[in-house]
Amino acid sequence: MVDFDTAAAAVQDPNADPVFLAKIAYENPEFGANVVANPRAYPGLKRWVAQFGDERARQQLVDQLRAGNTAGLKELRVHGDRREARDR
Repeated sequence: MVDFDTAAAAVQDPNADPVFLAKIAYENPEFGANVVANPRAYPGLKRWVAQFGDERARQQLVDQLRAGNTAGLKELRVHGDRREARDR
């Protein structure tokens, strides 16, 4: 597991390695919203976090989409209580 301080620093780094962000999202799900907010989070990672992350992470993605920051995503569909992001 990525230690807390390393994860906290990486999710705030605009030049973070996208693969490392994915590792953080997987191993430290409490950082999901921060991972989604990072400009280096790629569409597939955002989609994964939307599907498997917590509500705070999904809300961060919804807020980005509403603000027009789609970053490769064209929509976030709601399926029951789950949201699913789709690539462009």
